[in-house]
Formats: sequence, C-alpha cells, structure tokens
Amino acid sequence: MGKVVDITSKSETPPKIIGHRISFYTDEEIDLTLIALNTYAWDKVRYTTDNMGQLEPLFIKSCLIKLLNSGLLSYKAKTVINSILNNMKEISEDEYYAQKI
Repeated sequence: MGKVVDITSKSETPPKIIGHRISFYTDEEIDLTLIALNTYAWDKVRYTTDNMGQLEPLFIKSCLIKLLNSGLLSYKAKTVINSILNNMKEISEDEYYAQKI
C-alpha cells in the first residue's frame, strides 16, 4: 500500500492588532485632514497640527470618509484622501515589539 499523507494543516494564528498608524507625506494631506476633523468631528475643539497627533487614527479615518462621501470635494482632493486611507497601516504586536528592540 501507499504512504499516508497527513493533510491536516497547522494554522498559524494571525498577529494581534494593537493599533493603527496614519502617515502624512504632503501638506495637502495634512490640510485635507484638518478640514475633515474641523468639519466632522463631534468635539468643539479646533484641531491644528499641534493636537492632531494626539488623536486616534480610526477617528481621523472616520472623519476623512465622511468628507470623502460628502460630495464637496474635487477629483484631486478625493484622490489625496484615498491615498491617505490607503497608506493607513495596522500595527501588530510583532511590529510593535520589533521597534522597541
């Protein structure tokens, strides 16, 4: 008789996501993000580049999506917001601890 092949695969557990990172590469990206925050955030705070770094990236993402779906933007502005959202990354435990070393 032939050999028995074990087909049970050992599934690796995906790394645990502990946060998100949002990066800005141009002044246009920062300006559009500030417009989104000051328009669609529920707080009465005026957001600037000084206090924008203290915000949760998912909160920024939700404001950007609201601005994107508002119909108020030009094609170029929509392209910039899409690039911000596409460059947003999840931070896993593995990446976080690798940076600490």
